[in-house]
Amino acid sequence: MAIDPAVVDSFVAKFNAFFRTKMEVVVQKETRSYRLLDQFLKRFAPSKIPSMTLEEYCFAKGKKDTMCYWLDNTLRSLGDIHISGQCGFQKFGIQNIDGAYVFKRINQNNCKYGNTPVEVYRSINEELRKIIKAASDFDVDAVERCILPGVLKSKLTYLYAKEKWIPIYVHTDLNKLLDVFQIPRENGCTLTRKRILLYQFYLEAQKRIPFLTTWEFMHFIYSSEGYRNVLRPEENTSSMETSSMTEEPSPSEEQQEELDFGTGGLTDFVGTYTIGKALDAPLTATRAKPSGPRKPDYEELQRQRARKGLIGETLIVNDEIAKLHNLGVNKTPEHVALVDDSLGYDILSYDESGNPIYIEVKTTTSHRIDGFYLSAKEVEKAIELGGRFRLYRVYDLDVEEKTYSVEIFDGEALFDVFKLRETNFLALLS
Repeated sequence: MAIDPAVVDSFVAKFNAFFRTKMEVVVQKETRSYRLLDQFLKRFAPSKIPSMTLEEYCFAKGKKDTMCYWLDNTLRSLGDIHISGQCGFQKFGIQNIDGAYVFKRINQNNCKYGNTPVEVYRSINEELRKIIKAASDFDVDAVERCILPGVLKSKLTYLYAKEKWIPIYVHTDLNKLLDVFQIPRENGCTLTRKRILLYQFYLEAQKRIPFLTTWEFMHFIYSSEGYRNVLRPEENTSSMETSSMTEEPSPSEEQQEELDFGTGGLTDFVGTYTIGKALDAPLTATRAKPSGPRKPDYEELQRQRARKGLIGETLIVNDEIAKLHNLGVNKTPEHVALVDDSLGYDILSYDESGNPIYIEVKTTTSHRIDGFYLSAKEVEKAIELGGRFRLYRVYDLDVEEKTYSVEIFDGEALFDVFKLRETNFLALLS
């Protein structure tokens, strides 16, 4: 499938503008959503599904600990499956209404799952196991063969394999998005196939925004800065921040946890600056990930590193704006890494004379003596730009206390203070 690069460019530009101003809100909501998902995956792990009872699965009034309640309400921020006019048994296969199990309409003779609640749930449980495996394997044909309702199996695919599926589950929304992104589809294209087409567009956007997650993709689409006016033209988008597709129910005490990056705005942070000078023990800047005996979750580590780095960069941008204002320099810093992160620096700013300086930001929650990573491009830019290059070392970042410290090094003195240790090598066939 050919995707128009100009359409991707338009999406990336809109997303960067949105994320630049809404970063802390996005981080908070995504962190909370993923923590709820972690709770769900522990409670309803694939290994536990075969022994899950009908009572543990079935949607019933007043019961908030069932799988169906989690899917419909607790995890609403991971994609909304509330569809006007659809009954609970239509969505989940079976429903408990005032103590009676309902799995078909009164005038309906047969049900595809069975003829009694026991038969119906046995069939549903088997399909749950199939869809969870199909989601993990990214087996589109197996997803298509699953007889569970479309919105249910669509949400399950995302929850059990969130990196492989887009959390958008409604035919009409998918149709509008495929049209706006100029993605052709065949007549009779199924819900699953439409989600695959949209996922391919997401992968193209992710090439330009490496930290972009499927959740952020969905969250942005339903925001007023994204494509909400396309999806919900009848609503007053100016008065709404995000769609009900991403609104979160009030979590229980068990679900409410501290967010990794705090709950306040970045403008409330207080930073302490020092000018870097030679230290008794030179800092170590490494160029690759150190090896070790453990197998960490690199995707999760990369996400957390990207969020922490973006917070550090945004704090420096805000500080540079204030600095230039106080100096009377009528120029505005540019957070260039949001557009292109391959330049070897993150921020284009200016000194007291209005001359450009090129700032690379390295952020950590730990102390300044710890090592950090430099890319070959960053080292190259430091050498090339010399005194116009700045390394802003953001350390002791504390999101609860809203404090951080910064030490500034210029390119000319950088390698007097830091020593580089090469930890990766390129192996070529001789």
